[in-house]
Amino acid sequence: MSLLDDPVQFSKIFHHFRSGSIFRNVSRHDFARLLSAATVKEVTPGEQVCVADVAPGAPPSSSFYILLSGDFNLNGSTIPGGIQNGIVGVEDVVNQAPRSVTLNALSKGIVAEIPATSFRTLLGSSTPFRQSLNPLGPIAAAGPDCIAPCELASRGNVVQFISDIPDMPLSLLIELLSREIATSFADSVLVLRACAPGQAPSVAPILLPNAGLGALSYMLVDANVIADVATHVPHYDYVMLDGVTSPAVDVVVKLFFGYPQEFANAPVGMPRIFQTCVVGQPPLPCSDDLQYINANMVQTKHRGDCRIRLDLVQLRALAQVWNPYLPLVSLDETLTREMGVWARALTCRRTGVVLAGGGVWSMQSVYLLRELYARGVPVDVITGASAGAMVGGFYSVLGLAGLDRIVECGDSGILDLLITAWMVCPAVAQNFLEREFGKYTCLDHLWVDFRPNATNLTSGLGVAFTEGPVALAVRAAASAPPLFAPTFSGSQRFVDGAFSNNVAAQVLPYFGANLTFAANTYPPSYRPNVPWVPGFVTRTLSLGPLNRLFDFTVALNLLANITGAVEGGYADIAYDASATIPFPFLLTSDFRKSSQIVNEASQNPVLNGAIDAYVARWEHLRLRGQRTWDTLPP
Repeated sequence: MSLLDDPVQFSKIFHHFRSGSIFRNVSRHDFARLLSAATVKEVTPGEQVCVADVAPGAPPSSSFYILLSGDFNLNGSTIPGGIQNGIVGVEDVVNQAPRSVTLNALSKGIVAEIPATSFRTLLGSSTPFRQSLNPLGPIAAAGPDCIAPCELASRGNVVQFISDIPDMPLSLLIELLSREIATSFADSVLVLRACAPGQAPSVAPILLPNAGLGALSYMLVDANVIADVATHVPHYDYVMLDGVTSPAVDVVVKLFFGYPQEFANAPVGMPRIFQTCVVGQPPLPCSDDLQYINANMVQTKHRGDCRIRLDLVQLRALAQVWNPYLPLVSLDETLTREMGVWARALTCRRTGVVLAGGGVWSMQSVYLLRELYARGVPVDVITGASAGAMVGGFYSVLGLAGLDRIVECGDSGILDLLITAWMVCPAVAQNFLEREFGKYTCLDHLWVDFRPNATNLTSGLGVAFTEGPVALAVRAAASAPPLFAPTFSGSQRFVDGAFSNNVAAQVLPYFGANLTFAANTYPPSYRPNVPWVPGFVTRTLSLGPLNRLFDFTVALNLLANITGAVEGGYADIAYDASATIPFPFLLTSDFRKSSQIVNEASQNPVLNGAIDAYVARWEHLRLRGQRTWDTLPP
């Protein structure tokens, strides 16, 4: 049995590994590759799983274990099995030390053994995995909750580029990508470029000045000779092959037109295929129907790695005047942004945000997105339900101007009128959203990976949309029964995503997010304690149908907040709104208070504290090649 055969088990292990400092920044893809090499076996009471090797000169530990179920004795102490307690021996594997643990089964159970060879192979073939375990800077003393990493030899990724697009200026794109990685992330990059006709190969790499935080070097090699990258990979995080072939390739970047496809992880030791879907100008036509994935069952596969929007006419013109040894001063904002998206995806630094539904209370997410932008934290993936999907849609389509627009629509009463008209005629909502987002704007054409979530009543599943019109997807994610009619796409019947996953943080890693934030903005409801006055009339009023209906509404809203907090636990950083008034659901549809909610959010110490923690985590992820272990945020 493979650990990847059970999505729920895979999700539990993944999130527990990510809760420990040593695996905190490991990407979902690399983690799946590591688990694919695990051997799962059943143990019986009294069976010895492993024994400590204390002999002088003992070899390094050959594996570590995940205790999936059962009770065990670890070095004389009893521990229950289960993901929360069951990672044994990983310190020895990381530090290449002899096995220091003795593990015996006390009951029937299941363990997974991960070979140290697979761990080391992945360490050597994935720069993000190596950087997350061993910062390149001086290693500080580890805190009590950290595992002190050993001095692992630096070994960079060798990256090859393949394009299915005619006349693609691939050398220019490799140049722009390499500069972005070096300048933004403090990584060291070497570009091995094939010599032009009549050009002599370089004797040694040439360091380009002004490479920002990192280092960017070039080396010209003979295109007819297979490059010897072994002499270079120990000194760089990434070695980019530009028109050069090499048998030692870790990542193959494939550029193509079309739509990203779902893919399984490559086995440890095999090159990873990094899909890069290019959205040209104008983009491909948008499908009329909504495509989706199951958001309730955690996926063990992964969605396409990256999608970038490129104007090929502009790129080809830029390639005519491009000089790799001079700064590029003619890059526009769009091209710079897309190179950042591509660089974060390749280096496993993508970020994701989930925005909860809750009517006007979702306007707190407006402040969240504005603050992240102001503090330089990118948002690569957004998912949301109900009004959270509305906020995410406006931001994903229109950027910061979209956040201003939705607040303006709320303050002016447009959204209140929309809600009233929507209850009578669903076409009103569709026309409004198409006017704001564009009738033919597709989910796969946006500058942000926007994946609103809804509830599919036809299949009984919570879903996250992957393809289709933005307007239709947002309407489906916000079609709250019984106020609004369901949204139909083909034969499928969709209603508000809050009824299945109001805070669908678990889907963000599937779309490639390596650092996630959950905004559970819907506050809990409660009923104030009122003095009990005996009497028949009081009993009738307090226990009658109207009060019971009110109790049901309060309990339902409390359930939405509590389940959102549980779902938000899948994220790295989560914000949970607290109760400020007894009955917040009474204000849910009063969007005229949009600016007030945004202003109150800006002064909320809990929300601002969560944002501060997220910014700190982003800075650690961005500069993980230089950070030391004592700088790791909690």
